[in-house]
Amino acid sequence: MTARPRGGARALLPLGVATPFLYYGSKARVASEIVSLLPPHRVYAEPFCGSAAVLFHKSPTPHEILNDRFGEVVNFFRVMRALAPQLAYALRLTPYARDEFEDCRRDRFGPLDEPLERARRFFVLTCQSVNATAAFRRSAWSAGQRQHTSRAHAAARRADALEAFAERLRSVTIENTDALDVIDACDLPDAAIYVDPPYLRSTRTAGAYAHEFMTDGEHEALAERLLAFSGAVVLSGYNSPLYSQLYGDWDRREIATRKSSANTHGQASSRAIEVIWSNRPIEQQQALWDRATDPPRRRRPFGAGGSCPTSAVGRRTSNGHATALPSVEPLRGRAAEHNRAA
Repeated sequence: MTARPRGGARALLPLGVATPFLYYGSKARVASEIVSLLPPHRVYAEPFCGSAAVLFHKSPTPHEILNDRFGEVVNFFRVMRALAPQLAYALRLTPYARDEFEDCRRDRFGPLDEPLERARRFFVLTCQSVNATAAFRRSAWSAGQRQHTSRAHAAARRADALEAFAERLRSVTIENTDALDVIDACDLPDAAIYVDPPYLRSTRTAGAYAHEFMTDGEHEALAERLLAFSGAVVLSGYNSPLYSQLYGDWDRREIATRKSSANTHGQASSRAIEVIWSNRPIEQQQALWDRATDPPRRRRPFGAGGSCPTSAVGRRTSNGHATALPSVEPLRGRAAEHNRAA
């Protein structure tokens, strides 16, 4: 049976917590609309997953892949899936404080650090920095005020939600490889991929995502793969002459959103237009989605009532103690190179 793109997956996560960590360029604000543009599919992949906001808003499908070239993103997801209770405990003990942030920024991600500690530092650097950029570039600590709540409160809610996010990743393949290789591996008629590459250098903020896709040639190579892809493609980006040329024959939709500045001394944001391109008729996909799904119903989150998810994060015994949890493999190859360069 072909899985539908929408369903109860988002309802199974705590309200107001869209992703397990903040991330610069995250699609959390527009994830629901992006999910609505995905046709029915059996295979799903995000070659540039970042915080995986879209996956966390969609229903599971038989085969799903998250991939990112930044090793610390991959390490966080792997640790969260395998060791969610321990990671949540460590984060609950971590203060939202300038000194803590500065300590994590100074120590960064050493090659000999335990994966759990690296994941904790990554969370601090993304959730306590201006525009969530400190994990991959120099950024200032955020004082923490938001419109309706404090950043400290939001970080605490994310820590409490980690086990629910971990359960969603239980059957997801997590990769740390070249995005084009992931696209090639998923080139199937019943596949759908959401592609959110780093923006063209001419449209991105200086210093953000310096680890990949810094040239127009890389975007052209990506377009060559996407134009030949046999499944459904939904692509995000800002409008540009190059993208208009590469994807001029595709359906497109514009979504009003906010564009955060990556300045290290302020939290300025401005209105921006996110463009969505698709190699399938967008209106037809929405009609399929509307006919195939019922309105989502809020259900009890995974792990509610104090229980922890089974399988990837261990099982509780009758006396309430958790069994031994799996270790997390250290990242190797390109992931280690990116960590050393960060």
